[in-house]
Amino acid sequence: MQEGLGRVAWNLISAAALSMVFQGLVVPWVLAQTTPPAPELRTEHQIGHQITTGHRFRFGLTLLEAGYPREAAAVFSDILARNPDLDRVRLELARAWFLSKQWGRARTEFLSVLAGDLPEPVRDNVLRFLRAIDARRGIDWDADFALVRLGNTRNYERDTIFVNGLPFMLAGRDDDKTALGLRYSLSTEFTQDLPGLSTSATRTLGFGRLALSGEEGPGIRFDDMTLRVEAGTRLVWSRTSLALAPFMSRRFLAGSATEARRGLQARFGTRTRTGATYALSAGWQAIDHLHSDNRDGHIANLGVTGTWRLSPRTSLGTSLALAKREARSLADDHHRMRLTVFGAFDAGRGITLSPRFHLERQTVDRAGPAAADETGISASLTVESNRIILGNGFTPYVTLSFSQTNSNIAAFSYRDHAASLGLERRF
Repeated sequence: MQEGLGRVAWNLISAAALSMVFQGLVVPWVLAQTTPPAPELRTEHQIGHQITTGHRFRFGLTLLEAGYPREAAAVFSDILARNPDLDRVRLELARAWFLSKQWGRARTEFLSVLAGDLPEPVRDNVLRFLRAIDARRGIDWDADFALVRLGNTRNYERDTIFVNGLPFMLAGRDDDKTALGLRYSLSTEFTQDLPGLSTSATRTLGFGRLALSGEEGPGIRFDDMTLRVEAGTRLVWSRTSLALAPFMSRRFLAGSATEARRGLQARFGTRTRTGATYALSAGWQAIDHLHSDNRDGHIANLGVTGTWRLSPRTSLGTSLALAKREARSLADDHHRMRLTVFGAFDAGRGITLSPRFHLERQTVDRAGPAAADETGISASLTVESNRIILGNGFTPYVTLSFSQTNSNIAAFSYRDHAASLGLERRF
C-alpha cells in the first residue's frame, strides 16, 4: 500500500513536469505552423542581432503594446544581460512581468527600480503597480524542480552515544545509500475581492492556497511529501498589507502519513518609496505525530525580515526567526533562533547571484541522552541564468551549499554539502 502511494506520487509529479515542458516546447511549435506572427514583428526579430540597443528597446515596447508581454520580457531581459544599468529598460521589464502575471518577478523588478533615480511621478506610478500586485485577483501558480542527491548525505562525527555511562551504537546511520532524485515545489493560489468589506483606502481580499512539496527518488525509501492547504483574508493599503490565514498540512514519508499540523499564520508587510521592504510574521501550530504520541506538541513562531535595495542591481537583506516547540519528547522540546543574511546581485550576461548565510542556535529545555544544544552555520550560493528559457517558461539555476552543525553530543554533530540543478518557473 505504502509503495503504491509512493508510485502514484512519483507518477503525478513526473507527469506534471513533463506536461509543463511539453506545453512549452511542442504546443508553441504546433501553433507556429498555423498562426505565424505579424510580419513586422517577424522581420524585426529576424534582424534583431544586427540592431542597436535603442532599436531593441523600441521593439520590446512594440511587443508590449501589441499584447505580447512574454516576448517583450525576453527582449528586455536580453538588453539587461548586455547592460544591466539601464533603469528604463528594467522598468519596462517589470511592466512586462506584470502583464504576464508573473507577480513575484514583477515585484522584484519594481522594487529594484525604486532604488534608482526616478522622477517622483514615475515613482508614484511604480508604487501603484506594487499595490496592484498585492491586491491581484484570480488564479496564480508556481513550480520549481531540482535534481538533487537524496538519502543520508550527512557526515557524522561519531555513531556512538552514552546512556548512564554505557555506549550505544546508533542503528542505521552507517547506511550511506544515496540516489539521484527530484526535489519539487508546486503551488496554486486563488484570490477574490470581498467588495462588501473594502473601502476607498483599503482593499479586502479572500484567498486560498494549495501547496505540494517534497522529494521523490527511485524506491519508496526516498519519498518525502508535504501537502499544505490554507485560506484566509488579506488587507491591502497603499504601501502595507496584512494577511491572516489558518492552515492544515500533512506529511508523508515513504508513502505513509507521519505528521499532521494545523495552525494560524499572520503576516504584516510594508515598503518604502526607495524600495526597502519590511515584514513581520507570527504564528502558532499544533502537531499531531501519527506514529508517536510522545512527539505531539505545538510550535509558536515569530519572525522579522528587512530587505534593502542598494542599487537597481543589488539587494541585501536579513531576517531573524524565533520558534518555541513544546512536546513530551526531550529532543522535540526546544526553542530555536535563526539569523539569515541574504542578497542578490545582477552580474550581467543574464546571470543573477544569490548568496545566503545562516546562523542557527537550538537549545533544549530538558537535557537527555538524545537531547542536546546545537549550533549550526550554513552558506549557499544560487546562480540563475535569466536569458535561458526552457519549456513552458522555466529558467535554469544551480545551487551549492555547505553546513556544519555542532552539538553537545558528538554523535549529533555533522557536516553536509549539497548541489542541485533546477528549473524555476519564469512565465
